[in-house]
Amino acid sequence: MNVKIRSIWFQEEEESSSFRPPGDSVEAAVVGGGVAGLAAAAALARAGTRTALLEKGLPGRGATGRSDGQVLLATGEHPSRLVGQLGEERAALLFRAMEENREIVARLPRGTTGWKASGGWRLAESPSEAGELEESAAWLASRGEKARFVPAEELGEALPSLARFHGALFRPGEGLVDPMGLASALGEEARKSGADLFPLAECLGLEEGPDGFRLAWRGPGGEEGRLSAQVVVLAASHAAAGLDPTGYAGRVLYPFRAQALATAPLDGRVLEGLPEAPMSSHFCYEYFRRHGRRLVAGGMRWSVPGEEVGLVDDGTIHPAVHENLLAWIARHIPGASEAPAELAWTGILCGTPDGLPACGMIPGKGGLFLLAGFNGYGLSLAPALAEALAEMVLEGRSSRPWAGLFRPSRF
Repeated sequence: MNVKIRSIWFQEEEESSSFRPPGDSVEAAVVGGGVAGLAAAAALARAGTRTALLEKGLPGRGATGRSDGQVLLATGEHPSRLVGQLGEERAALLFRAMEENREIVARLPRGTTGWKASGGWRLAESPSEAGELEESAAWLASRGEKARFVPAEELGEALPSLARFHGALFRPGEGLVDPMGLASALGEEARKSGADLFPLAECLGLEEGPDGFRLAWRGPGGEEGRLSAQVVVLAASHAAAGLDPTGYAGRVLYPFRAQALATAPLDGRVLEGLPEAPMSSHFCYEYFRRHGRRLVAGGMRWSVPGEEVGLVDDGTIHPAVHENLLAWIARHIPGASEAPAELAWTGILCGTPDGLPACGMIPGKGGLFLLAGFNGYGLSLAPALAEALAEMVLEGRSSRPWAGLFRPSRF
């Protein structure tokens, strides 16, 4: 298998960062330097809270930098199914949170984030899925959204390279980012607001004291120390489970591995019929986009035993998943299959039992907050939820009407 194991968003050469040890005490400590932790640090610091962020590696190089950069307005299930699962009122709250998140992302410096307001496509792999997309378009239209359904017989004209699908739902509000660029923009906002970011400082654990919490950390050279904080935000994805002394996060969070690839540059004929926009099919089990002249595609973890649940190794790929992704491309986007895969990578995502993230205070533990479990939709929810969490830390509650949907105590 002649393919490099590296995310398309990472530089060819490993970025370096000099280690700077955290100080002795802050008001708020955030653990985790992905999009969730960086957004939380920015929101807390912007409100005047003395904030430090600890990240065991380099910011953005975990799940954030291994995603495909889609900023969506719904999670994996199609909107019609989400309405059935959550009820119309709660589904509307979820969509409102994602719309607010999109606006936050769009306001960040586009030269850094690479934000592209392209609209997004959900494509049907079967006639029954097409029916659900048509129902979704009707429900979204009833809410005043300019969503539209494109039937199979019109798809070849609208999207020539995707003519083998059975229909599509187009949502004009969705878009694309460079995930590492988004992490960089949030990190810069956090720093400008006064937060201290400490890459290469691994949080080993925390214990409660009379005045808050003490976090044990270790640097790359074996240096160790303690950081005192009145408030702690666990935003370290699945690693939050090992840091929560109550054991609560360990009961509701679980890791799973996602895999993606990037092709060599595509032929011009294929590019003409392939929009540079978020795209997915099979209820988002497969997802793809153009990045310049390349196709980036991920998914197919369901096609191997165990569905990659429980895995935490992001340095290797599953050969069968890789081959199944290539077969999926050949089946659904045959023109793109002429370009060989050049890159492949994995990322460790964090799931919850109901598919929604946890944002709020860990039950029974004042001052300890959880911001994790995005189920692969961190770019589409984390910045908005981070702002709601900052309100909870500072005011005891959030003004966002959708915040209660994500409270950890629901489990």
